[in-house]
Amino acid sequence: MKSDYDKPAALEHIFKRKYDFDNPQPEIPFTRDEVREAIIETGGNVPSNLNNFVKDLTRSGNSDARSPSAKQAGYFLREGTHSGSMGIFFQDSGPFAGVISIACPPDLAAKPIRIEIPPYILDLLRPDEGGLLAAIEYGGVLDDFFGVPKGTITRVQAPVKVQPHELDCFFVMKEGNRRIPIPCEAKSKGNDVLTLNQIVGIAAATLQRLMEDDMDFTIPLGAKLEDNGDIFLAEFPKCDSNDVLQLNSKLVASSVVKKARYTLVPKPPKW
Repeated sequence: MKSDYDKPAALEHIFKRKYDFDNPQPEIPFTRDEVREAIIETGGNVPSNLNNFVKDLTRSGNSDARSPSAKQAGYFLREGTHSGSMGIFFQDSGPFAGVISIACPPDLAAKPIRIEIPPYILDLLRPDEGGLLAAIEYGGVLDDFFGVPKGTITRVQAPVKVQPHELDCFFVMKEGNRRIPIPCEAKSKGNDVLTLNQIVGIAAATLQRLMEDDMDFTIPLGAKLEDNGDIFLAEFPKCDSNDVLQLNSKLVASSVVKKARYTLVPKPPKW
């Protein structure tokens, strides 16, 4: 359905109002109220739900600012990371400039891994987030990925809703008398990608709401079901309470600690 307003025009309006030509900022966040005002000022009608104003533009990993002025000034666009921030214009440079998502490298070799799943349910596993997470659990995929004995990592629950964020799955790794929480962002087959904004969100939610006394840090994880049925995993840097205010700069494309690709044996027929 076509929206009743011009999104690029609204973004241009927001950027021009907030950009300081004399003192450019590396990040320019904007709020829901500023989006609403920009839509009105550019002659549009404000929709009843603005939640996807930026998400619809960036969910496939596209960080194009859509604003001519922002692009000319060297800014990209990504989602905000909390309920008060709808989006953020940000400056970036280098080989990963403007990268707001993580994808499986085409030359990443796949590792076969056998999953222990009853044959009478194998054909029922669907190629969606739920099926992906179930297969990861059945196969002990995370134990192999992190190089720990099978059974060291356990699924706590899926999903975990911690407003305004949602963890697709919450795992815990046992290490001596300590526990390591592993929040996971999962993506099914298709165009949706693992965005860095979502990784920041699950890390923030874990650090702010899910930590216990025996947890020193968290390890954010991304999981994606590839078009051929392989599972792509990306491990991000460990984050502790001191990182809460700098997650955006810590969890970036160049900071990925490890990537791996797995081929399930047997592979679910619907995959």
